[in-house]
Amino acid sequence: MIAKFLGEQHISFELPVDFITGKSGKWRFNFILNHQQPETLVKAITATSSSQALGLAERSVFEVMDVKAVSKSEAVVIAGDEAERVEFWPPDVRRVFEANEVPFLRCHASRTDLLELAARYAVRS
Repeated sequence: MIAKFLGEQHISFELPVDFITGKSGKWRFNFILNHQQPETLVKAITATSSSQALGLAERSVFEVMDVKAVSKSEAVVIAGDEAERVEFWPPDVRRVFEANEVPFLRCHASRTDLLELAARYAVRS
């Protein structure tokens, strides 16, 4: 769904083949936005329950902070919140990202934020 959105918005991006190296490990990121702005790593997450969403939030924040400790790359987390999954991202889960200053966008609820991100990386003709 996120790849489709990026393509529709004419975003320049790569699908990283390798894990991204952080200070204490290597982590999987789903997309690297590039060419129009400084590189931004994108971690896409989808939860199947509220408790899983909290765990994904904590892990994603750790991975983003770990990579940012050794890299100048920006990073964002985009969560799938379609249909019934919208209730998996209540304020207490979102605060995990806010408290650590990790940008957190929701596919449906953060459509304006996603479009702003897309506008920064859209390929200009």
